[in-house]
Amino acid sequence: MMENKKRKKYNEEDSLKSFDKIGKVNLTCKTLMLRNDTHVGIKVWAAIDYLTHYKGWTLEIKEKKSA
Repeated sequence: MMENKKRKKYNEEDSLKSFDKIGKVNLTCKTLMLRNDTHVGIKVWAAIDYLTHYKGWTLEIKEKKSA
């Protein structure tokens, strides 16, 4: 039988700090910018989900610039 696991309580500041380690945050436009070749872990995806679905942030995935 599965145990009831507590859900993590997210907040905007901690989620932005988590995302800022791998991408860029534009506070003026409420935009999260990420390169398409960046490895994103499950915890950061959860932070992105929280910010985009509950706090009105937009995620932009940019192509890697070729040399």
